[in-house]
Amino acid sequence: MSNDAEPEGIGAIDQLYDILEMLEEDIKDLEGARRERVNVFLYQGIFEAISFLDELGMAGRIGLSAMELDKFQRMSGTIDNAVLRQMTGRLKSLLREANCLYDR
Repeated sequence: MSNDAEPEGIGAIDQLYDILEMLEEDIKDLEGARRERVNVFLYQGIFEAISFLDELGMAGRIGLSAMELDKFQRMSGTIDNAVLRQMTGRLKSLLREANCLYDR
């Protein structure tokens, strides 16, 4: 067996931790934003979290309407800042849940 072989799930766990770091940066930016509506394109961590959860079949648990979810999938449009801030907490919770799935 080659030393280059990566155990299944390790790459996903690394990706998950990277996404959590980006999400924290997005949260700080949202808290400091004085705009009521923000452009979804500016929040890469949120986009990555949604994409990651979608790949795991967990996108339906995020709590976004289909129209708002579509904005992130297209990376185009604006969304209410308060809704986005509330959703980031849910994203963090779901990412931690996904992390537990990989720990098993």
